Amino acid sequence: PTRAKKIAELWKQLNWLEANCTGGSYLVGSDLSLADLTWFPTTIFMEFMLPRVFGWPDIFRDPLYLPKIVRWWSHMNQIPEFARTREQ
Repeated sequence: PTRAKKIAELWKQLNWLEANCTGGSYLVGSDLSLADLTWFPTTIFMEFMLPRVFGWPDIFRDPLYLPKIVRWWSHMNQIPEFARTREQ
């Protein structure tokens, strides 16, 4: 696949996640789950790469694009263990 197709697939998957997350503190419910533990480190990588390499806006802070994910991401960054992971 071309680079453009890969980027389109990434956007498609992020929109799928947005449509399927609960919009609360955690991705799939009221408790921390494997989804949160898997997606949070992935978003740290995306937060670094997407703006620098692909010129994307800060999609994890700007609720214009993915408001439920932004709310979740903000919550996760308030948990000390997750904040430390992001800082490292």
